[in-house]
Amino acid sequence: RKEMKEKKKYDEYVHALKAYRQYLEKRLLHEPNDIEAVCQYSAILQELRYSKKECAEPMEKALVRKSDSLIPFDKLRLHTNLAGIYESGEKCVKHLQKAVQLNLPVPHAYDALGRVYILKKEYQLAVPLFKKAAQLSKRAVYQYNYAVSLYQSCEVELAKNLLESLLPSTDQEILYAYAVCCHFTGNGDQAAAILDVLAGTTTENSRVSKYELADLYFLCGKYREHNAM
Repeated sequence: RKEMKEKKKYDEYVHALKAYRQYLEKRLLHEPNDIEAVCQYSAILQELRYSKKECAEPMEKALVRKSDSLIPFDKLRLHTNLAGIYESGEKCVKHLQKAVQLNLPVPHAYDALGRVYILKKEYQLAVPLFKKAAQLSKRAVYQYNYAVSLYQSCEVELAKNLLESLLPSTDQEILYAYAVCCHFTGNGDQAAAILDVLAGTTTENSRVSKYELADLYFLCGKYREHNAM
């Protein structure tokens, strides 16, 4: 019975998506330059599991058709949305680069391109992008990503100082990254103390796994004490 209810709920959800898709198709016939509708239409196609090419096509066409008349923020929205569809490939990089070239005060664009470069292990390209995002916004996520990129570029002391500025924090990733930096800057006891705090709050759903904690305990020379906890 539970499975039947879930299927019915899913079918109703799909029906609603298809109805909204039809509404947007009619709207775009009359207002083809409505960027909000274009973006929503592509998002609906994604939800309905259309191919990447089909999902991207409305926004790609909007960029070509209205390239000279689009306001910069609409261009940025189209480029970043398209990057999200293409995920981390060459087309994703191309659209994020174009978004960044608009030079708008939107940290997400810089951060997103930085994360793609991190995946490609092109750390030197990532650092200035994360730095720009962190300058544009004081949100912890941008500061954290900048700190991680510094660490991966062997600027461990700078990364530690930046993470320290985010304390006190209950964010496990921030605390773990700070513990790693403490260890590699000669503060093993401080790193172990942070690990003790994390060990008491880590669950199966935590973003920092017990295996990552165990590895860092080992590096700190505290693995035996960790096992005894």
